[in-house]
Amino acid sequence: MSGAASPGPVERWFGDRFGGRPEGVWRAPGRANLIGEHTDYNRGRVLPFALHLGVTTAASRRDDGVLAIASPLALAGLYALDLPRPELAALAWRAENDFVGVPSGIMDQSASLLGRAGHALLLDCRSGETSDVPLDPAAAGLELIIIDTGARHALGDGRYAERRSECERAAALLGVSSLREVSSPAAAAGLADPVLRRRARHVITENRRVEETVALLTGADLAGVGPVLCASHASLRDDFEVSWPQADVAVGAAMGAGALGARMMGGGFGGSVLALAPAGRRAVSAAITAEFARRGWTPPASIQAVPSAGALRIG
Repeated sequence: MSGAASPGPVERWFGDRFGGRPEGVWRAPGRANLIGEHTDYNRGRVLPFALHLGVTTAASRRDDGVLAIASPLALAGLYALDLPRPELAALAWRAENDFVGVPSGIMDQSASLLGRAGHALLLDCRSGETSDVPLDPAAAGLELIIIDTGARHALGDGRYAERRSECERAAALLGVSSLREVSSPAAAAGLADPVLRRRARHVITENRRVEETVALLTGADLAGVGPVLCASHASLRDDFEVSWPQADVAVGAAMGAGALGARMMGGGFGGSVLALAPAGRRAVSAAITAEFARRGWTPPASIQAVPSAGALRIG
């Protein structure tokens, strides 16, 4: 005798919490940023990709005047709101800025909503324009590894906002609305304040690294991205000063074990490292783990990062 499909773990969780079965289930992936760090709020370019790991939301409509929500996407689906995905990304961005209090850019939300399997998302944070860029490590005999260094970070602790403020001050002194408007690193030399000079130099050169990476990927040269990742890490460490000891050690150990490139990833002051290595090169993760053990640090965790599809309804 046929019947309704048995509820999965998400549906069971929903039933335990709210009673009954959800009207729909949605999944949104996490993201990793291949290149383009701290360029988003400077109206520059970024190149993130959606991950195969993410979060799942189950939801139903209710008629008691109470709204409990944790997904723009689920709400739009429940009420058949035909909102373009870039608009959903903008709403999620406002939530992070206005309610969470983190003055971030729009990269995270865009990557999670607009990602495409086997591709990175080139996002112009000034115009809002996006395009897909081929990113298939397996086809190139390579893999992208994300190493969780175990060093926690809190973007709301003020240091992230400080970096953004420094960039805004540098732009004002250079007579532009944002550092995106400055194309030559030599322009940063005109800033008298050495701190602002370094901050501006990172953003200007990082935008160039995004462009270089897009050209390499378009030409099917993922291996050529390795040195660009290393240059990005050096800039984030020395000019933007957002790296941390575990990240620097992880990058060094990865390169020593045969990685083609590696860099810290994210806002900084803690978090993860991204490494590009030959497929199956377990020596990279092993070398990082051994180096952490030698220093008495908590063992790092690592995953293979697979460029995947963006958020979608799954039930």
